[in-house]
Amino acid sequence: TSAADGKGVFMKKTAIVTGSSRGIGFAIAKQLGLDGYNIVMVATGPQEKNQHALDELKAMGINCAYVQAHIGSADDRKKILDGALAAFGRVDVLVNNAGISYIGLLSDMSAEEWRRVMATNLDSCFYTCRNAIPLMVHAKQGRIINISSVWGQAGASMETAYSASKGAVNSFT
Repeated sequence: TSAADGKGVFMKKTAIVTGSSRGIGFAIAKQLGLDGYNIVMVATGPQEKNQHALDELKAMGINCAYVQAHIGSADDRKKILDGALAAFGRVDVLVNNAGISYIGLLSDMSAEEWRRVMATNLDSCFYTCRNAIPLMVHAKQGRIINISSVWGQAGASMETAYSASKGAVNSFT
C-alpha cells in the first residue's frame, strides 16, 4: 500500500523497541506489530545475525525496519531515530527495553564495566527519551515505556550495577 491511500506505512503509528531481537523486547515488538504498529527493531548485532527475528515479524505481516545500534553510544542513539524516520516518517512509541548486566562482586568490577552498565541501562533512557520527545510533542502524541526489573526494587548482591541502574530507571520514569 502507499501512504496516499491512508493505509500505508507512513500513516500507521511507529514503535521503536530497543533490545528487540529476542526475549522480552521481541515479544513487545511482535505484540505492537500485531496491534498495527510499524516496528523499528533495535539490536547491537548486525542485521544478518538477527534476520530470523525480522523475518518472523515480516511473516506475520508486520512492517519492520532494523537498526543496528548500541544504545550506550550517542552516535548510535541518533542513528535509531534517523532510521525510524527514514523508514516510517514518524515515531509514536519508544520502548526502552535493552539492558545489560555484570554478574560478580562489586569489588571485582572495573570502573569501565560500571560505566558500561550505566550507559546502557540508564543513560540510554535519558538520551533516547530526550531525543524522541520533540518528535512526539510535534505530533501532539506519543508514548514512552521504560522497562525495568524487580532488581531495581530489591537489589541483587551479585548484580549491584544492574540493580542500581534499574532502580534509577524506576525513579527516572
